[in-house]
Amino acid sequence: MMGARQCHAGRNLRSGTALDVTDPDPLPAAHPLWTLPNAIITPRVASQSAAPSERDTLVAVQSLRPHVAGDPMPSVVGVKRG
Repeated sequence: MMGARQCHAGRNLRSGTALDVTDPDPLPAAHPLWTLPNAIITPRVASQSAAPSERDTLVAVQSLRPHVAGDPMPSVVGVKRG
């Protein structure tokens, strides 16, 4: 859990942080975590299934093939671009 003290300390992190689960969930609009310049906060929308779908498997394979071959991956998060 991050309280006010941890949020204040988080402003001085060099590398930053990424959060996908917060308490409370959803995070209120006025919560201090939203003001951290080096934080990425995503909604908790991930899920897990006993059997991945055929489409999920195809996307994973298509994304990894270039990486294995030493080529650029097609879907890379551009951290500097946002």
